[in-house]
Amino acid sequence: LVAMDLGKYFEPQPGTVFEFMVETLAGPSFVVLFLFYRVILWWPTTRLLYNDIQAVRSSGQAEQLRPGRTWVLHLLLWLAVPMGILQLYWFALIVGEVQSALIA
Repeated sequence: LVAMDLGKYFEPQPGTVFEFMVETLAGPSFVVLFLFYRVILWWPTTRLLYNDIQAVRSSGQAEQLRPGRTWVLHLLLWLAVPMGILQLYWFALIVGEVQSALIA
């Protein structure tokens, strides 16, 4: 993403490594990595977070280590869902940009 942004502000010279990186590698690798980490792995990781929070709460460790602060754990779980939906929304925007770039 940084290479793509740099390519917007500093036009790459034709035939340079930077041009190859911006034009050929940066975009596709960003899309693939975003899909993998932010869309595919988001929900299994959220499930692991849920399991960890349940284990810490049921064992009493959460209250023992942070008395009166276990609400933060619930907040994390509740925020994971809208954040996951936001990841899907961002990916839809990315796919739209890819489609418009392929058409142009």
